Amino acid sequence: MASLAAGDGADAARFVVAIRCRPLSEREAERQAQPSVVVQERKLVTVLDPGHFATNIMRQARDVRPRRFAFDYAFDEATPTADIHAAVTRRLIDGVVAGFNSTAFAYGPTGTGKTFSMLGAASMPGLMVLVLRDLYAALRRRGGVASTRLSYIEIYNESIRDLLMAPDAAAAGGAAGGGGGGDDAAGGGASLDIREDPIRGMCVAGVSEHAVGDADDAMALLVAGNRRRTQEPTAANRESSRSHAVLQIVVQATDAGGREMKIGKLSMCDLAGSERASNTQNRGQRLLEGANINRSLLALGNCITALVAGKVRARCLGWRRPLLQHAAAWHT
Repeated sequence: MASLAAGDGADAARFVVAIRCRPLSEREAERQAQPSVVVQERKLVTVLDPGHFATNIMRQARDVRPRRFAFDYAFDEATPTADIHAAVTRRLIDGVVAGFNSTAFAYGPTGTGKTFSMLGAASMPGLMVLVLRDLYAALRRRGGVASTRLSYIEIYNESIRDLLMAPDAAAAGGAAGGGGGGDDAAGGGASLDIREDPIRGMCVAGVSEHAVGDADDAMALLVAGNRRRTQEPTAANRESSRSHAVLQIVVQATDAGGREMKIGKLSMCDLAGSERASNTQNRGQRLLEGANINRSLLALGNCITALVAGKVRARCLGWRRPLLQHAAAWHT
């Protein structure tokens, strides 16, 4: 997981990177696999070589030294999502209310629990739900007048689909010219286009934006959108997300005296997982989906590298921009 808060001054854009380790899967438990990741002091992750669990003779035949990686935050499999929110994503809310843009996204291989972390379950709400609750609580404490608009899209096979628009309405909008061309996405509805607006900048043409008054309204839209998201079982994950989902909330807030208006954007992205065809055993359409997922994640990695290096403009001039890269520019 990672979060990006945009502001001004020396800390104009700051990345915070956190890792969440998953428990053993049912398949791993059945074959009596051993956990190979150890989290220390919520910052250091030690990855043990598989030879660590082998016999002494096997250990002598290979290098079994552990590898260590440091992150801003590291959480083990027993850490509740609420603790992760308190450490990583809660910090984004004040900046959004103050008029800045912030983004949080879950990134990693397929089957590692990204959708669980972002969406959660009834017994353990995900980061999207927790952020929505705290955002509206912060707006109530702030006073003044505030309005919020919510949109929810998925990027499937390099095509953008509005998850909050019924398939028949989306198809009608595309036929009328409001949503752009392209093939229909897997769940139905016309594919939308990325365009550059002179006022709004990069935006998705024809995407629906819904006015929401509180966290309950926002979560109802989130649940409705998730029902339309593209998911298919693979050998690596029985409920594999085959698309990138991007939830965006635009906050327009005026102070108590009505003198100043600030507009901030909060984006929450549940990315599809990178995968190897040899592990997922994908064929046909699933194999094509996996190739597009990996391609778009590579483009996102290039964007992150450029942002960290402070060379966004120079590097972007020569890039070929897949849709996810455009969407990343729009949502951040």
